[in-house]
Amino acid sequence: MARYKGSTLGIAWAVLVPILSLSVYTFIFTRVFKGHWVGAESRLGDYSLRMFCGLLIFNFFAEAITRAPRLILDNASYVKKVVFPLDILAIVCVGSALVNGFIGFIVFLAFYLVSTGLPPLEMIFLPIILAPLALFTVGLVWILSSLGVFLRDIQHVVSVAISLMLFLTPVFYPLSALPDVARKVALFNPVAISIEACRSLIFSGALINKWELAFAAIISVVTFIVGNWWFSNTRRGFADVI
Repeated sequence: MARYKGSTLGIAWAVLVPILSLSVYTFIFTRVFKGHWVGAESRLGDYSLRMFCGLLIFNFFAEAITRAPRLILDNASYVKKVVFPLDILAIVCVGSALVNGFIGFIVFLAFYLVSTGLPPLEMIFLPIILAPLALFTVGLVWILSSLGVFLRDIQHVVSVAISLMLFLTPVFYPLSALPDVARKVALFNPVAISIEACRSLIFSGALINKWELAFAAIISVVTFIVGNWWFSNTRRGFADVI
């Protein structure tokens, strides 16, 4: 919560930011573009809740990934401390994003209770669905934080990529709305699968295709392992560059 330190509203921003973002996106997509959610009720609240669900998961991922390129540079004082485990910085970064995401989820749950009523009991399985995404994110943070030490421009590339990814990931629309080819490509994106799985669990109490979940989990674990290997082998050069 260091980002809110010194601000007047403090941690209240963790609640206000998702609500303000949701309000703006809902207005743009429902009032300006006249959008509606394919295969769901046409109520404004239903569209907003489904979009909010996607935004929470995407924002968790985007927050950690956006911070990743400067993670080591912003903690340069730890680089030359041999006893300090630098790899833990990525876990702290993702953990911080998880805390903000959890606060946003409490806001989402409040809106859900008012608009729809009690959620399905199957929602208790959400942590299991999101666990692979957390591993995937940690793995990417390890890779990007390492690259950020040697290639300072990577932070700008990541910023642009995240902006594009927001619209290429099924945040404002269901995965089923994509053409077949685009949908097959999206299966390689654990963020997209996590969003779709969470929506299915929350709004219908059902899981999506188990093979899609398994495939996303495999990609996540592989990314985590590769990211750890990459970070461990490149960290030796951090001190020379910083």
